[in-house]
Amino acid sequence: MSNILCLLGQLYIYMLIAHVILSFVFAFKPDWRPPEAIRPLLTLLGAVVDPPVQFLRRFIPPLRSGAMAIDLGFLVWFLIVRFVLLPILCQIGGGF
Repeated sequence: MSNILCLLGQLYIYMLIAHVILSFVFAFKPDWRPPEAIRPLLTLLGAVVDPPVQFLRRFIPPLRSGAMAIDLGFLVWFLIVRFVLLPILCQIGGGF
């Protein structure tokens, strides 16, 4: 039980990174469709990552530069999780 919170925090970080990678895949190849076998995992990924990011997007607009936009809400959420929540979880859980 001591490392479970820390491991869950690390898993969430990996889920955030996977979300970024998939967003790039969909941006550069919009007609790509994931294989049927991994679609439930992508649905789970979106259900876990999207709600807090969408909440932050209401207050933090994307940074636009021409046709490109940087999602600052996602960036802020990633930094909060990585540098605030994860150390707290690991301290509580006694890990890392």
